[in-house]
Amino acid sequence: MKKLSYNEQVAQSGFGRAVPGQSLTNSPEQKYPWEMPPEYTNVMKAQLHLFDQLTQRETYLAITDAIADGVPVDILVRTILYDGYSKGMWDADLLLLLIEPLAVMIMALAERTGLDYVLMDGDQDEYEEDDVNAQKKGFQTMKKVSSAMQEAIKQKTQSIDKNSAALAKEVQQGLQRIPEELVTAAQENIKQKSLLERS
Repeated sequence: MKKLSYNEQVAQSGFGRAVPGQSLTNSPEQKYPWEMPPEYTNVMKAQLHLFDQLTQRETYLAITDAIADGVPVDILVRTILYDGYSKGMWDADLLLLLIEPLAVMIMALAERTGLDYVLMDGDQDEYEEDDVNAQKKGFQTMKKVSSAMQEAIKQKTQSIDKNSAALAKEVQQGLQRIPEELVTAAQENIKQKSLLERS
């Protein structure tokens, strides 16, 4: 029986997919970003990088716009962290350590802009759309959870070491120093969306 070439195998399969095991034949010099040493190996430095990225004008507007559209915080966190992982900014272990701090940062940005947010995917379906009182009660519960998480993180970082406590203060001060014009721009951006664009 004649051995088929790679192109003949692809053509014969009809789907144009990779041959099983093909990824194992890549050249060792052609590494993916996540196969190389990560850019950040320190949790504190990675948190500062994330905070800096979140407070840039375009990112801030995009994040607040997504929150206003009802995108849950956990989906934003997963998207941002996976994007950083795929670019080689951190490894999988550091990604897991950044979930909680990044969620708190995003919730704080939403509160600074005056937005109600959905914490977890599925929470938005918990209450009837027309039941305003139930929605308000749910948001109040989420805000209490958020405050408790922030306090727990603050206590945890202070107990780890002095660098952690300094970072927590720096991030908190940074959240308070977000320029008012950036917050106003985010609020105006949300108001200008037409009713058809809103979900």
